[in-house]
Amino acid sequence: MYKKLIISSFFLLVHSIGYSQCNTVGAASSSPTLCVNTPLTPITHTTTGATGIGTASGLPAGLTATWASNTITISGTPTASGSFTYSIPLTGGCGTVNASGIITVRASSAWLPSDLGASVKLWLDATDAATVTQSGGLVSQWNDKSGNGNHFQSTGTSQPTYQSNAINSNAAIDFDGSSDYMSAGDKLDLRTNELTIMTVVKYDNTNTGGAIVGKSLYGPGVGRYALLRLNSGDVFGTSANQYNDMLMDINITANAKNSTPETSTDPKIIGGTINRVGTSYATLYENGTSTATSSSGAADNTDYNTSHALMIGAYQNGSGTTPPQGSSYLGGKIAEIIICSSLLDNLTRQKLEGYLAHKWGLTANLPSVHDYKSSAPTFVTATTSGAASSSPTLCVNTPLTPITHTTTAVSYTHLTLPTNREV
Repeated sequence: MYKKLIISSFFLLVHSIGYSQCNTVGAASSSPTLCVNTPLTPITHTTTGATGIGTASGLPAGLTATWASNTITISGTPTASGSFTYSIPLTGGCGTVNASGIITVRASSAWLPSDLGASVKLWLDATDAATVTQSGGLVSQWNDKSGNGNHFQSTGTSQPTYQSNAINSNAAIDFDGSSDYMSAGDKLDLRTNELTIMTVVKYDNTNTGGAIVGKSLYGPGVGRYALLRLNSGDVFGTSANQYNDMLMDINITANAKNSTPETSTDPKIIGGTINRVGTSYATLYENGTSTATSSSGAADNTDYNTSHALMIGAYQNGSGTTPPQGSSYLGGKIAEIIICSSLLDNLTRQKLEGYLAHKWGLTANLPSVHDYKSSAPTFVTATTSGAASSSPTLCVNTPLTPITHTTTAVSYTHLTLPTNREV
């Protein structure tokens, strides 16, 4: 009788003071990247136990958080740029629980190499003065903007010079063609069989060669790559003193070499792609046009992983030591270099070329059919599509009550629909 009285009293006590369910919150419905002053597609978190929310912290200006029907909704238009980690405390219920997530707001809608994501392994940009360490014009370090720490150093008489007005009023790093080079050491072992390189370069004259960038040494060998200009007479036994751009892979025969000798010292966009497991082995691109393709050499599954030094302005000698190979010194200016550990498709490669062309004042060099001849590529918020407003069943030859989907960032449609239906 006594135990029954205690239990009854306990349930009466619980009933009288109420029962609080412990708070829980789900993950954010998205972690978006969008441009400043662009409306946010609302982010939601599902909650249980809570009866409301406290003051949110960490949201960019212009965004607010509300709670209704067990759902937190973040909405608005951001007016500040940056990466924002937010926290929203739940109220009511029991326990201390916060909804959290990340919102990235871009300051500009301009497309950047960083939009290629983790594929970007090296990004050198001479216009970003914060990445260049120089004293009296002599450059001792050029830092990688990709976030992978592939920084280049140079010392003593090997230091190139910084020129603030080198290419169409933009800065570039100038290599003298006789002793200047920079090394990152044994870096950028891509460990892939695909590669994309794109650069902006201005040669000093038409009758000198040199390496733009490479992880290689003089002579044949596996797992190497280099973008350079060589004397065809010295290397290929063709007409002497004809200097040709080339994307080289593995050895001197597995390459894409422009058969037209260099005749201009104008700045250019030069780069290429390598697919070591495909039929088109290497393709050289100059100012947005394919100028050479090679399928020489069997497909090679040896990935890009060597102990050679990653260099700009030269490559290592045949022994893999310094100073670099004498004939590999570049006489010219390097403005920007991007290396990706993937084979960029044509559309994405053209974005990269368009970005470089508009930035460096080289749009006149692009062919008329280039996708970004007239305008620079822009960043587009990821495309989203809401659920259908209905999933109807109707009789044939009966008018359809329109079905709608809410979308963001759609630029075109490609649909398969029943006969006599259109979008």
